[in-house]
Amino acid sequence: MAKSRKGLIKGRSTAFLVSLGIHIALIIVAGGFVVFNIVRPEPKVFEPVEEIDRPKMKLKKLQVKVKENSRPRDSTERITTTTTLVTDDVQLPPMGGIGDGLGGTGVGGFDIMAEMDQMTLMGGAASVGNDLIGTYYYFQQLRDGSDSNLRGNRNAEFLNVMKEFFRSDWNPAVFARYWRAPTKLYATQFFVPATISSMGPDYFGDSRPVEAAHWLAHYKGKISHKEGGRFRFWGTSDDFLFVRINGRTVLDATYPSRRADNYAEWLRYAPNDDRKYPVAGDGNFRWYVGNWFEIEPGADVDMEVLLGEEPGGSFWAMLAVQQEGVEYPERPFLPGPLLPIFKTAPTPQHLVDQIKYMMMDGVVDITNNDLIFNRY
Repeated sequence: MAKSRKGLIKGRSTAFLVSLGIHIALIIVAGGFVVFNIVRPEPKVFEPVEEIDRPKMKLKKLQVKVKENSRPRDSTERITTTTTLVTDDVQLPPMGGIGDGLGGTGVGGFDIMAEMDQMTLMGGAASVGNDLIGTYYYFQQLRDGSDSNLRGNRNAEFLNVMKEFFRSDWNPAVFARYWRAPTKLYATQFFVPATISSMGPDYFGDSRPVEAAHWLAHYKGKISHKEGGRFRFWGTSDDFLFVRINGRTVLDATYPSRRADNYAEWLRYAPNDDRKYPVAGDGNFRWYVGNWFEIEPGADVDMEVLLGEEPGGSFWAMLAVQQEGVEYPERPFLPGPLLPIFKTAPTPQHLVDQIKYMMMDGVVDITNNDLIFNRY
């Protein structure tokens, strides 16, 4: 009897333990489910933020001041390379605007001559790379604006200043005490037909109420010629026109009454050509002919031009050039050869029109671009 009771107690204990384990497992699963549901984060909902009215800043365009005088230094040399391509199959497409130069005129270089549209008879405000830089001096006033001893009709004193300039080997320091315009002009030619003497001061920006007398413009630069050769200038002026090449005066085309002062007494003229041909139809003014000078092929040559006015009134300065060995046609209405005007770049059309308006046809060849003394 005791043995049977022990088996029944043991059986109930086993069933109880099994049942208890099952319940415990269910409780753990249910509890975990509840916990995971509780700790699972709620999805974030972003609400739009109110737009803040911020003051707007006005943006300014960055401006870089470019130096007007972009002319390369005289000592600058063209950089070349000896590198060669190994393969001959590489072909480059044609590049427009390179090599044609100046709108197909035959002058080498890039076609970037927009500044020529602003060129005046005395020069432009910006360099085009082939020009002479001009400085304007007014001798009736000193640099501080006070009157000088040349105020009024003091022509003799003014001529003495010019003589001192020539004796000092064209040293502009002689002019240092007199008023000088801050504006520089860059000239590619020197051809001003007869006009009023105030044209020089006006083009150099001298708008002060001063007398248009006793002023000079001194131009300096370099010229070159691809093939080289021998050349000489023909000129006429009222009142002054001097030309110097490599430190030697080669032309004195000063107005006759002023030329008697013989500023360039060392100059030897060609007796057969000097003052042989009239400038205009009346024959009162004739071409002065200068000395021959030589330019080696492609070599740079120093050139200076001095032009100006003494008593006021009228003014002109016209410079033509002749190449040795070249046959020029005869002028249609006047005796003498039809010479091209001196130039370092083709004459822009607006200046061609202005010159033709100011003087009769057939005096010189304005549009001839075969003889151009360009460096580039």
